[in-house]
Amino acid sequence: MDYKLTALSPTKTRFRLLIVERWMVPKFPKKVLWLRRANEYWDELVRTIETRYRSGKPAKG
Repeated sequence: MDYKLTALSPTKTRFRLLIVERWMVPKFPKKVLWLRRANEYWDELVRTIETRYRSGKPAKG
């Protein structure tokens, strides 16, 4: 996963994200379970990106 933050103005930032998803299991999870895990993942990702952005650290990628 790669992401890039670009300042557009003092109050706006562009967020670009590239995700490549590969299923490594023969049986796919049920939709409800997949959505729950996806939401947990995004919540953590947003917290991490916001923390790094506020600290002035460069984006990983």
